[in-house]
Amino acid sequence: MKRISFLLTLTGIFLLLFLLNSQALIIPLQEKNLSETLPNQKIYLSGKVTSQTSGKIILDNDIEIKCECFTKNYLDKNVSLIGIVKEYEDRKDIVALSIKEIK
Repeated sequence: MKRISFLLTLTGIFLLLFLLNSQALIIPLQEKNLSETLPNQKIYLSGKVTSQTSGKIILDNDIEIKCECFTKNYLDKNVSLIGIVKEYEDRKDIVALSIKEIK
């Protein structure tokens, strides 16, 4: 009886851990639904970089992304990125977590 209880407990713990990890969805973002995102929500973006300054890049669909991309030049290149939405004083910003160049 103790073994069955132990196995059921372990199965329940692993099931809960699986459910917690599967809830971190990455949502594709379009320009029109930036206002509908929630703070700390992961998003997926892709597009061509039209402007790059120290600490931020701007995609061709006028979405501004903050990043730590000081060493690599993404100007006029197609990129895909995963970012997180941050909210400061009623303004939503996107902070890049990973940037990959699309070839």
